[in-house]
Amino acid sequence: MSRSGIAALPGLLLAGALAAPAARADVVKGPSPCVPAARVASLAGSAASDGPDGHAELACGHDICAGDRVSTGAGGGLGLLSGGMLIQLGEESRAVVGLTPEGTPRVELEQGRVRIIDPRDGGPPGRLSVLGSQAELVGTDTDAELVGAGPERSGRFCEYDAPLRVDGQTLAPGSCAVVRPGSPPVAAAPPAGGTRLAALDADCKPTALPPVAGFGPLPPVAAAPVKALPLPGGLDGPLRSACDVPGSGCTGFTSVVEQPPTTGPFPGGGGGEAP
Repeated sequence: MSRSGIAALPGLLLAGALAAPAARADVVKGPSPCVPAARVASLAGSAASDGPDGHAELACGHDICAGDRVSTGAGGGLGLLSGGMLIQLGEESRAVVGLTPEGTPRVELEQGRVRIIDPRDGGPPGRLSVLGSQAELVGTDTDAELVGAGPERSGRFCEYDAPLRVDGQTLAPGSCAVVRPGSPPVAAAPPAGGTRLAALDADCKPTALPPVAGFGPLPPVAAAPVKALPLPGGLDGPLRSACDVPGSGCTGFTSVVEQPPTTGPFPGGGGGEAP
């Protein structure tokens, strides 16, 4: 290599080092792997999900990835099973579904109405957010909705089964709380004539094996015999041949002795002719 080439080498190496990060930045990364957060357990009308993998029309048994946005159309309804809880969206509703670090559902309502039922006996809480206010779901039956639009938009939590914690305040069963962005929850009576979001009857069947209680009684197990049959004893009877006696000199082979030829009717009986 000439001196001029050697002199230019550091510059070429520096240019290559500067270009390497740019080349790595051009690598196209694929979508993040789906972390299942819920599964469709009931469905009425139309419902869809939107996430890194794109838009998908939902059907029974469809898995919802953590971070997906689910929505329902007019007259539709959607039920999801997540972390032992039932999440149900009303018609023309939209929510983002995820998981807490403990594996319980985390739901952020963006439009319409949602009901979340927790039938568990204890465990870490699920989370439900409405306009930045957060409710902790433990053994609760919580109905939440968004009302109004623009600056007058507000949210409402209503609890029907157990005390509900909303932004650190406790909401008694049978009561509601109104929330607005940047303001603490305000206790309120349930809306006149309002009831919780009705449970869907369009269940996806079968969603799981029937409960054990649904099976008939098992057949009785046969009792063990009172007295078991005796096990065979050891081989301690008389020996059956001389070859069974150690040191007898028996080689274990059998020799065949042929009788001399005879004309009698009884071979080996002696005598050449019958009397």
